[in-house]
Amino acid sequence: SRKQGDYELRSTAVRGSCIQDADIPPRRVWDLYSNRVLPFHCLPTEGNDAKHVPDNIWTISHSWAAANERQEVWTKINGSSWPVPIPRATTLSHVRIELLNMGAEYVWLDVLCLRQMGRDEDEMQRREEWKLDVPTIGCIYHRRPVTCVTYFNGLGIPFETSRGTLESDRHWFNRVWTVQEACRCWLPGGVTGETMPDASPLFARLESLRKQGSWDISSLLKTMLSRSCTTDLDRIAGLAYLLDCPTLPIYDEGVSVEHAW
Repeated sequence: SRKQGDYELRSTAVRGSCIQDADIPPRRVWDLYSNRVLPFHCLPTEGNDAKHVPDNIWTISHSWAAANERQEVWTKINGSSWPVPIPRATTLSHVRIELLNMGAEYVWLDVLCLRQMGRDEDEMQRREEWKLDVPTIGCIYHRRPVTCVTYFNGLGIPFETSRGTLESDRHWFNRVWTVQEACRCWLPGGVTGETMPDASPLFARLESLRKQGSWDISSLLKTMLSRSCTTDLDRIAGLAYLLDCPTLPIYDEGVSVEHAW
């Protein structure tokens, strides 16, 4: 019954080139205890509300490493459905252990729960899922309550605040997608047993970003234009969600930036 409700929710959310309902829960969640990715409808919850997200689902926010600094890993965690892109300096096992030690049970992590590029025969399915899943990424981060583990230097990478790291276009504060991932309740990821560097200015900057809450178009445009992204379509998708638009454009990699605008 819940599987059918989940299917109907996602199949009716998109009409033509618009997403009519932006309040969409994640399609998949990583169960840390069993160490496998589960369809959202399999999670234990109360009632049959297809949109209800259990409070014990945490989120992960991280900046992606450069292409030459990450590797694609085939893993049984996601049923080997697609290769998981992670930094070469870490492993999914390392990330899982850190999250378990923090007290997490279920988490949404994009590389594991959002279908990535893989086999050619799966490419059509990825494009179809991304039409809905990418524009509504912010939904899981803006639910209350939600705990977000933030990796400022990359997924599973130790936390540090050197000038070179902070100025990199790959740092968390310099990426477009992370603007909508600034949560009220968050934990720093990558904290090691070594002496913690002075992160007060960094955390104050995050608090300032989070407090902006309801954006006006001028300040949001300045923020988005000052950050880096893979494609300008990412800027548009992020803008639409943060401005609380009643409908959202689908994420279609085949359209021009002008058409997306």
